[in-house]
Order: sequence, then structure tokens, then C-alpha cells
Amino acid sequence: MAGSDTFSFALFLSTFISSYKAILCTLRNLRETSDPASDKINALIAGSIAGLSLAFEKNRPRRLAIMLYLVTRTSQFGCAWLMKKWAEQRRHRRRELANEMREQLEAQGFKEGERRQLIIKKGWDDKLAKFLVEWAGTGVMMLASAQIIYAFLFEGDTLPKSYFGFLLVHSGWKPDFGSLAAPLAFSIRETVNKLARAGGSIRIPKGVSSREYIARHVSPNIATIIPPKLRHEFVVCALQHPLHDSCARSKIALLFREFARALKLYVPLNGIMTAAFRWNQITTQPEKVVLRFMQSTFRSALFLAAYVTIGMATPCIVRPAVNREAHWIYVLAGVAAGSMVLIEAPGRRLELGLYCLPRALESFWRCMIKWGYARNVPHGDVFLFSTAMGVLMMLYQNEPDTINPHYLSVMTRFFGRN
Repeated sequence: MAGSDTFSFALFLSTFISSYKAILCTLRNLRETSDPASDKINALIAGSIAGLSLAFEKNRPRRLAIMLYLVTRTSQFGCAWLMKKWAEQRRHRRRELANEMREQLEAQGFKEGERRQLIIKKGWDDKLAKFLVEWAGTGVMMLASAQIIYAFLFEGDTLPKSYFGFLLVHSGWKPDFGSLAAPLAFSIRETVNKLARAGGSIRIPKGVSSREYIARHVSPNIATIIPPKLRHEFVVCALQHPLHDSCARSKIALLFREFARALKLYVPLNGIMTAAFRWNQITTQPEKVVLRFMQSTFRSALFLAAYVTIGMATPCIVRPAVNREAHWIYVLAGVAAGSMVLIEAPGRRLELGLYCLPRALESFWRCMIKWGYARNVPHGDVFLFSTAMGVLMMLYQNEPDTINPHYLSVMTRFFGRN
């Protein structure tokens, strides 16, 4: 089984690389043109046809993951190309405006000793471009997180099991409640749905403990994880943080515990990355490398801890304010959590957003199918991958400066310079 799985992946990869180069060379010979615009078409066609080789990959989850990852990256580089062309248009417009102003000044003449300076103010499009460059990563992370956190609580079956398990761990439920973590998430979904539909009181009645109320109205099994004498003010708070009746105390405890879990994740990860990419620097400037490693690890761990804490705290803040349960509260929780990416270095924000985006897209599409707004198309993943690879290879051949240097280096190793 493992051998067959490896063979299908190797067949896909080798077929894609060899067929792309063969089709590109064939098109160049047949069309016999050196026009750059024509060569873009060659690369687009070659990449699109070669992309059909994804059908050789028989492992469906991996095929879907490959497609989503490449579609995401192609979108990133395609947007970079659009921003580049837009910047060229703005520079051309500024040059024309400067020439017009220069001609006007020359026509007016100069007095002896008079100094004049051409000042071209930035237009709304320049400001918009700057805004997009600075905030794109944060925006992508916020949108992706909105879908992921919503799906985690209400549409868990639209997320891969491993990813759902990862979220259970970092929510703090898996370490605290073990095998009851997934049923707890299910109980939250059912309770929010029930309260949102009924529109009744979302508070636990006075004189009734949280454990008694949850046992009577939600689940006797889930009620066992709540300490006997504890009383939460809100029903969903009793499920969201069963061990603390205070929302503030529960979030402070979550922040510190998640920070410790995040350190366990990022210390080995950043250590491997440092050893792999900064080995020469380690031998020449060890203090600088160690300091940078510590700063990067602390920053990333703080981001993940704040992400989880804010995601869990937002419903506790909004719930008393609106005095009702609604699904949009948990979408807002995802948006608020995603904004915590601002803690990370500016260069890391977009990468983190793009890391989360494929899972968010997969979950969103499955939600659309589940709700009856869309349906699967046979071999749709292959055709999406084919389209993405057509665009990506066109950019690689003709606009390589729009591709991230790291990815450009990897692609050059596979495809060379054609």
C-alpha cells in the first residue's frame, strides 16, 4: 500500500515536470516566435496541460492538499503580478504629470535666483496600494480564521480530522478533558443552535449550579467535567470554560497554558529552521543567531497564545453585550483572533495567513456543499490545479520577479531556466 502510494506521487511529479518542458519546447518550435506575449501563452498552455497529471495521484486527501496549496500560492503570485502592473501604471502617470508641470514652469519663466521644485502628491491609488501591501497578510489571516473557528465549533466535519484534533489541543479542551473534548465541541454547537433558534434566556437560573443545569438540559456526560459547586452566569460559558466560573480568570489561565504549548511547538520548529538556513552564521555570529532565535520563538509563541485566547474571549465579551446567542458571534471571534497576527513580524503575517487559507477554503467549500449552495464537480480538483499551474508557469517563465525568492529557487531546481 505504501509502495503504491509513493509510486502514484512519483508518477504525478515526474509526469508533470517532463510533460511541461516537452510541451513548452514543442509549442516554441511550432509557433516560431520570440514575442514575449506569445511565450506567455506557450507557458500557460504547457502548464495547464501538464497540470492534468495530478490525476495520477491516487491519494485523494493529498491530491486535494496539493491543489489547495498551489492554488493559494498561484493566487499570491498572481496578485503580486497585478500589483506590479498597477505600480507601473502609477509611475507612468506620475512621469506624465511631472512632464506637464515642468512644461508649465518653463512657460512661466524664472526670476533671477528663484528656485522652483516639482512636487507630485500621492493619489488615492498610491495610498490604496500602500494599504493593501501593509494589511494584506492581516486581512487574509482574519478571513481564514473566521471560517476555521466557525467550522471548528459548528461544522467540524468540514475540517480534516487531524486539523480538528490540532484545534482541540490548542483550545485547551483536549489536555483538560481528554476523550470528552470532541463531545464538548459538539455540545457547544447544539446548545448555541438551540438557544439561537429558541431566542430564550441564555443565562443559567439563579440557585442552580452549572453542573445541574448542563446535566438536565445539555448532557449528563458533559456535566461530569464541571466542578459541583461552580455556577456560571451563561449557559455556553459553562461549556466553553467549565473549570472556571469567571471568564477573565479562565482566559488568563488559557493564555499562560497556551503560551507553554506554543513554546513546545515553536522551539523545535525554529531550531530546525535556524540550523538549516543559518548554519554558517551560527559559526561566525552565534550570539546574534541565538538572540534572533529567542526573539522569533517568543514572538511566535505569544502570537499563538493570543490567537487562542482572543478567539475564546470574544464570545464571552460579546455574549453579555447582545444578550443572545448567534453564529455571527463566533465568526467575529475568528476575525478578532486572526488580527493577533499583528504580533508577528510584518514579513511573517502573509505567510501565516496563506498557511491557514487552504484549510479555510476547503472547509468553506464543504460548508457550501453541505448547505446546498454548491456541488462537487467530478475531477474538479484536477481542473483547478491545471488552471493554477498554467498561471504559475506563465509567471515563472516570464515574470519571475513576482514569485517569492524561496519558491522561485525551489522551482528553478525542478524546472531549470527554459
